[in-house]
Formats: sequence, structure tokens, C-alpha cells
Amino acid sequence: MGWTDPSARDFAQPIPGINSDRLAQAARQHGVYVAAGLVERSGERLFNSAILIDPNGQIRLHYRKINELDIGLDLYSVGDRLGVVETELGTIGLNICADNIGNSLAIGHVLAGMGAQIIVSPCAWAVDADHDNKIEPYGKLWRDAYTELTRLYDLTILGVSNVGWINCGPWKGRKCIGCSLVMGPGGEILA
Repeated sequence: MGWTDPSARDFAQPIPGINSDRLAQAARQHGVYVAAGLVERSGERLFNSAILIDPNGQIRLHYRKINELDIGLDLYSVGDRLGVVETELGTIGLNICADNIGNSLAIGHVLAGMGAQIIVSPCAWAVDADHDNKIEPYGKLWRDAYTELTRLYDLTILGVSNVGWINCGPWKGRKCIGCSLVMGPGGEILA
């Protein structure tokens, strides 16, 4: 289910649940951390959620997107939680996509205030079909927002997008170009 795909009404699962269990199994099998965006069912409500799973397959963070764009509000409820977790990699915070831009940059400020040294942010960076990824892979909007947080708090942000065409919902016909932006302390682009 891609972002705003109406099939989420039929296929979304609770967290923990079938989808998060599959990711936990993969994390455990390969001994790695996994961060992923999932559509979460909670009773009658759906959330644009993300989880961080440790190498033992345990969900360490569970986040529900707070800055849900207007075009997503007919599908997703607004999130209700922020958190960080200490790991051997550092203290990690989790948010989603537009939680890092505009007025929602406050979410990153709060995560940093909670001690986050790393913010992981699953995204859906959707662009028009004729977008040239080689010329403008992730956009000034993202670079500016990430730069502010990394310079102010000496932290690292990992924004990783899904890949493929959006074939349902308000962004039908756009593509997610699979861009990643990793920015380290001081605004240094690492990847």
C-alpha cells in the first residue's frame, strides 16, 4: 500500500501484526535494524506509521505521523506520539516525511530535545512523471530542513523514500524516485 492508496482501508494491519512481524523476522534473520513506514489499523482508524525494529526483532519505536498533509486526511488520522530509543548506534528518533518540513520542523526540534542523535524518516518523495532525478534528486525543501536540524543539534538525519509509481489516490500518476538523503552533523551530505 503506497501513500494515500485507498486499498489501505481493506489491507491495513495493527502494529504489532502480520506486516510488522514479517519485518521483525527479517531483522532477526539478518541481525540488522529495520525502519519502515506502514499503514496501521487501530480500531476503525488508520495511521501513516513507522516502526524501528532492532536486530533481535523487537519493535523499539512506533510512530504515527503528525503532519499528515491535507490530501491524506481522508485516509489517515493524525498521530499521537513522539519518542526516542537508546541503541548501540546512538539515540534514535523516528518521524515520517513531511514531519521534517515547514511548521512541522518543530517535530525534529522536539526529537533533538529528547536526545535524538539520529532521526530516521521513511518518506514518499513523489514527483511528476517527467522529473529528472539526476538533476534534482531530493529537492531544496528537504536539504534546507535537514540542514537546519543537523546544524542546530549536531545530529544525523536519514530520509529514505519508497520506489515506484503511485497508481491510486490523490497523487496517482506520480512516481517515487527512491531518493535517499543522509545528512550528518553540520549539514554535511553523507549520501
